[in-house]
Amino acid sequence: MGAVAVGVADPETADDWAAYLAVMPVGAETAAMLPILQTGQLSGAGRIDALRAFERHAEWIQAQQVRVLAQLEDDPLPCIPGRRDERADYETTVEHVACALRLSHTSAASRLRDARELTGIFDRTLNLLEEGKIHYMQAHAVVDTTANCTEEAARRVETLALPLMPEQSVSATRKALRRAVLKADPEGADQRHQRAREDRAVSHTPAEEGMAWWNAYLPAEDVARMDAAIDTHAQAIKTEDDERTLDQRRADALVDLVNRNTQTPGDLVQLNRTAPTGRSAPLLQITVSFDTLIGASNDPAELKGYGPITAGQARALAHEPGSI
Repeated sequence: MGAVAVGVADPETADDWAAYLAVMPVGAETAAMLPILQTGQLSGAGRIDALRAFERHAEWIQAQQVRVLAQLEDDPLPCIPGRRDERADYETTVEHVACALRLSHTSAASRLRDARELTGIFDRTLNLLEEGKIHYMQAHAVVDTTANCTEEAARRVETLALPLMPEQSVSATRKALRRAVLKADPEGADQRHQRAREDRAVSHTPAEEGMAWWNAYLPAEDVARMDAAIDTHAQAIKTEDDERTLDQRRADALVDLVNRNTQTPGDLVQLNRTAPTGRSAPLLQITVSFDTLIGASNDPAELKGYGPITAGQARALAHEPGSI
């Protein structure tokens, strides 16, 4: 960690300025001082402080962008001057934003949606961004994770997640937000999960060099079962002179498990019960409160390797035959 700016009343060296700007409230005045941070004059610790200073000001600038985007959302550019057409005006605005920020149409629309929500129900999150305390992608995660929640539930999610966000990475924030959604709106989360299950599907995408990507959209507990089964089988098929990497063996194990069950598809469902070589069956590890387990609470549970799952998912897994 770099030098601490506390006590640097009159910064003199480049390192002093880096330490000062790394912790001072950000704004136009401090942004004007950033050219002082000439990297050639900084020590190693000073460069770390400079990175923090630049990052905090980048977040401040992104907050200013959010406010301008929100104004465009409220007052879109006209598609045909003198005539209002809500849909056409919105699409015109998206295209102008995409061009200005060198984004795709989809990304530009996402930025406008984020701006609308951040200047509306998530103003506390926007304030943290403007203060340089969180990353823009954390603010985006708040909007994205709560997209299917009611406004009341979304506000509760923000209240639960906001205090820890300045100390979290983007991935940690997303995980905390998923848990907050399950805690703030357990019944809604369970209903959305049931609807999402209806969209489960398998797809593949051609790739270069005679390869392809194989994808599956499945309930988290089924993915955890498959991962456990693949890991178990990957270990079982390893030989003494095996030069394959773990990733290669896992890929081969998946193909082997699917191919060996093409004639008896019902056996595949039992992969989480009995390992193919007589080894112990792969396990799913779920951490759940006793109150949730008996239905007295709907607090989320934790599925190892995935993260938070709904109370309903946890109870369903706990009550399956053979569960401990």
